[in-house]
Amino acid sequence: MPLDRVPEEQAQREGLLEAAERRSTARSEPARRLLHAPESLRTDLLDLLGRAARALEPDLARAARAISGQLPGLRRAVEHDGPGRALAALDPAASYRDGPPRVVFDKFHHGIVNVATAPVPVVPPVFGGPHLLVKHEPGFAAVVQYRCCRRPTTSPVARPCTGGWRCCGTPVGSASPGPSPASR
Repeated sequence: MPLDRVPEEQAQREGLLEAAERRSTARSEPARRLLHAPESLRTDLLDLLGRAARALEPDLARAARAISGQLPGLRRAVEHDGPGRALAALDPAASYRDGPPRVVFDKFHHGIVNVATAPVPVVPPVFGGPHLLVKHEPGFAAVVQYRCCRRPTTSPVARPCTGGWRCCGTPVGSASPGPSPASR
């Protein structure tokens, strides 16, 4: 939701908070901030993204090279084998099946996505892994994340913690961010 379109109607605001809490209790505080202090939330998010970009810059460049190196082979696979078989070839947990044509992911949670009616972005998360992840929730595009790089990154990441978001070990929005791990 764009910060300039925060709901004004009380029922919408309450619905947003309830939806955030249903997805995860950690999301209720950012949802409250979105409703009550959107500019402060925006400032803190921009601060978080800036710190993450600076801390992850070397890894992001390496990731861009790794992904760029894989693209020609992925394009050839899609053109030669079709998107279903190319998708199934990304991970041993996936298999292509005929009748009807489909890709089956051997995962813990069951879900069916009709790709004729729903987009399915395929994302190579260099900082994720080490396994294939299929994020599928009704009403949203399904997202397939596959293992891109063989060597895991050791870079710090931004993550929620008690008391708010942290990036590189520093609370977001604090007055003295301190040196980033990349500059130590």
